[in-house]
Amino acid sequence: MTINKRNSKNFSISVIVPTKNRHEDLYIFFDSLLQQTVLPNQIIVIDQSSKNLSEELIKNKLNSFKKSKLIYIYNKNINGLVEAKNHSLQYNESDLICFLEDDEVLEVDFLEKIILGFNSNPKMNGCCGVITNPPNKNYYYEFFFHLFHIGLYRDIRVGVFGYDTQQEGFIISDKISGGLSVWKNKIFSKLVFDLKNNLHFTEDIDFSSRVFAAFPDSLFINTDARLAHYFSKSNRFNTFERYSKKIIEYIIYYKKRKNYPFSIIHLFWLLVGIFFESSLKSLLTLSFSPILGYFHGLYRGLTYKLIS
Repeated sequence: MTINKRNSKNFSISVIVPTKNRHEDLYIFFDSLLQQTVLPNQIIVIDQSSKNLSEELIKNKLNSFKKSKLIYIYNKNINGLVEAKNHSLQYNESDLICFLEDDEVLEVDFLEKIILGFNSNPKMNGCCGVITNPPNKNYYYEFFFHLFHIGLYRDIRVGVFGYDTQQEGFIISDKISGGLSVWKNKIFSKLVFDLKNNLHFTEDIDFSSRVFAAFPDSLFINTDARLAHYFSKSNRFNTFERYSKKIIEYIIYYKKRKNYPFSIIHLFWLLVGIFFESSLKSLLTLSFSPILGYFHGLYRGLTYKLIS
């Protein structure tokens, strides 16, 4: 049964989807979005694709559905994920802003569980749901991840994500996933995305950790809100670029938080861990790309002048 809660006591919600050159993924995503037990008041699509192949089809789909207001922005000059998210905010008319990715498939009650979470937890300023199919869900990956991600980089999402998670309800976390995150609209009058330092991999932990610092203990993982993320191969970094950019961004993350106790030790230890990871990846793939990306990112990151 579809529950329309537009005029109820519950929060209104906008779903924002940045997309780029993933037309087939976007259609599949919309199928799951339009089957939600609670429908969004607004759907805002920021399309940065090289060609406008989706707008007419998506509009036709929603015109026949007539349940949610659609705003479709096609602008290939928008530069990257963070700029797309920031651009979308000017169109929002809802209490809650939900950022989703175009290669996700939502469980049918995802938005309902999100709204129920905000209703039942007045302290909540932001949350993320749970990815049911994380690509590295095994004991060894989780062990080594938590071994090297300490202090400044500690992240409990690894270990919580996965369909078989034993943890239930709301879990306080200073890092929430940007591609399945939901925020109270008022947060963006206090804090803004970092548009200056060209973040991608760490844009979510950068923003959420700043929100957490400003509003302690107000961010949560909602384990009842679930989706599958299929990590489309389209529009992805190659191995060299991936390791390079991740290293650069982890160093930028440190440079923005130098006053955090022992932060230089946390950065050094994380870099040790990623060195071992990239070395192993090079051996397994018989390619120098991972380790070369690591050292390229290390040089670029250490010489990077932070833009504040």
